[in-house]
Amino acid sequence: KKKKKKMGVSKAMPPANTWSVGEVGRWLSSKGLGEYCRLFEEQKVDGEALLMLVEDDFRKPPLSMPKVGDIKKIAKNIDTLREQDAVTSCLAGQSANPISDKGTRSRQLVRLVAAAAYCCLSIFTTSFSLVAAHERVPHTDYYPPLPDLFLDNVPRIPWAFAASEVFILSLGGILIALLVVHRARIAILTRFLAISATVFLLRCVTMLATSLSVPGAHLECQQLQLSSFQEKLDRALTIMMGLGSTVFGVETCGDYMFSGHCTGLTLLACFICEYTPASWAGFHRIIWMLCVFGIFCILAAHEHYSIDCFVGFYISSRVFAYYHSLAYQVSTMTPSQWKRLGMWFPLVAYFERYTPPNGYSNTYDIPYFAKNIRYED
Repeated sequence: KKKKKKMGVSKAMPPANTWSVGEVGRWLSSKGLGEYCRLFEEQKVDGEALLMLVEDDFRKPPLSMPKVGDIKKIAKNIDTLREQDAVTSCLAGQSANPISDKGTRSRQLVRLVAAAAYCCLSIFTTSFSLVAAHERVPHTDYYPPLPDLFLDNVPRIPWAFAASEVFILSLGGILIALLVVHRARIAILTRFLAISATVFLLRCVTMLATSLSVPGAHLECQQLQLSSFQEKLDRALTIMMGLGSTVFGVETCGDYMFSGHCTGLTLLACFICEYTPASWAGFHRIIWMLCVFGIFCILAAHEHYSIDCFVGFYISSRVFAYYHSLAYQVSTMTPSQWKRLGMWFPLVAYFERYTPPNGYSNTYDIPYFAKNIRYED
């Protein structure tokens, strides 16, 4: 009788970054690349060095591997090994919980302060740009409202713009409550400040580049006449302290391309839905209904052209999506990919440098009161 081979559980390999030169050689042999064991041994390639190698390293001296197939094969295996090592580190508790890591927490706080400073700079720049846009607003006698499919067919609702700001404040309150209970509150707030600042800086460019005529005859917008720099600075600080909102008594003109209110609604909805459990589908629908109704109110008040809201929604949602797509990949990037990230997306490279390999799970507690009561997505 043939004996059945018993299925056993093999010993778990230690993390690749702890391998010795000999263990790297055994790994090469297991992948059918044993002919390079001596080469790697001569170059003293241990586990830590192995994970830092990229495809170009195998083509150049001192490795200079001659076979393209072997180069591709080993590069692919190292990528797989790098991902497995990240998962192993998480399961072993290494950097899986950034909140409990005092070193990581201090670095996160430094980045939060940097993001807050960046956001303050963006708000001030936006406020000063609003003053400049108000000085250049086209005169209504010579530049009537442009044709607009929505504005030409939907009658104006006077109270709608104030209603849109109520929607913004409501979503803002929900996000604040979420930040209080989410265990990755520091990282989420850092991302929100960095993304918001970037989008509003883009808005400064579009406001200054093109001055659109006022979208409705009800708007009493005349060119602002400020003679001194001090008067402009005082006006910019007034807008900044009131966050450009009519709720806080701030009236602005000329800031049409693109809508700042639409940007606020979109980013708030994106962040709330991203950092709440995926199973809360009904809650997410309500959040997006508030966002859509808020945008409708902006248009119904005839305070912005339709294109203003479309561009505001598109840019805000795309910057949010691109930022998070890159943030979720930083832990698996090779050194060459990290250099490219720093060159093309320096904000992501800086703010997400210490993002844990598995990202931030949607885990909640009540700080200082009920830390042992947790909810996980």
